[in-house]
Amino acid sequence: MPYVDIFFKKAESNVESIVGACSGRYVHVEMIPSDHQYMYTSYMFETFTQNNIEAHDPQVYTLLRIDLSEEEHSGTVDMLLRLTDRSIPYNYSDLPWCVVPSITALKDVYNEEEITALFCSQAIILVLRLNVASNKSIYQALMDLNSRTTSPTVLFEKLKPYGEII
Repeated sequence: MPYVDIFFKKAESNVESIVGACSGRYVHVEMIPSDHQYMYTSYMFETFTQNNIEAHDPQVYTLLRIDLSEEEHSGTVDMLLRLTDRSIPYNYSDLPWCVVPSITALKDVYNEEEITALFCSQAIILVLRLNVASNKSIYQALMDLNSRTTSPTVLFEKLKPYGEII
């Protein structure tokens, strides 16, 4: 069965520890589709990117595997490639709202054409939301999130019931 591996990163550096103090246990997230040689994410100071897969230290990363249908997996990979080709910039303007999402009323993004900038957890939410079948329970969980205000920690807690920690 096809799947995506979603790696949630814990703080390692002093800067990441400050971010973690504000946003929770996880400070970054990236995705690797099954049978794929690249990982996808959005890093500060870079566009949405595909990188060669690196080792993920289990002391630093928590791996959550989400099973997908063939169609969902294919759509996910295709969207990741399109976002990479578009060189989507990092979403600096929305990032602070991850810390205080309850006091914001930012309009979320619901189609690929509206995506103009991405931070890491926002990218994962949108790629899954736009490719997972709407009759699956994980779809509703993704619809409950505002991609513009969701931290990696909140995303992990929302996805955990629908995946397997590896």
